[in-house]
Amino acid sequence: MKTVFNLRKVEVSEQDKGIIDKKLTRLDKFFSADAIATITVSKTRENMNVEVTVSEKGMYFRAERTDKSVTACVDEIIDLLTRQIRKNKTRLEKRLYQGVSMNFDNEFVDEDVYDIIKHKKVYLKPMDAEEAILEMNMLGHTFFMFLDEASGKVCVVYKRKDGDYGLLESEML
Repeated sequence: MKTVFNLRKVEVSEQDKGIIDKKLTRLDKFFSADAIATITVSKTRENMNVEVTVSEKGMYFRAERTDKSVTACVDEIIDLLTRQIRKNKTRLEKRLYQGVSMNFDNEFVDEDVYDIIKHKKVYLKPMDAEEAILEMNMLGHTFFMFLDEASGKVCVVYKRKDGDYGLLESEML
């Protein structure tokens, strides 16, 4: 697995980068050598915020943690990613069956059954992102789906943890 570090207003020593690389090798049994792990490190007051995103062949696994130490965050993130992968084992094997073999331990894993408890129809109104954010805020929601009037794509605006807004645009595979 290849690793890429994104440092935001923080310095991480080469020794810590080596430790993080070594810890990430625990995930190598799930991914091929083509997988890319992007580690984003930022500092919030006295804590370090670490986000790890592993991408391979269109599949993304992401976890984020905040702690006093970068290495402590990475330990928790690796545990979270391992749980995510094992929890979704059968779905991932079906989807990745064609090219990538994921090596799972033969331990018993409960497959969760997702119950849809509410079904809603959404009528997409053509608008721009600013109008969608205004409507989202008026409704008191944290996200809002709309049809972008410029591109004709289905988009979602959402409120981020830091108070800013994000925009998701649909693309066909």
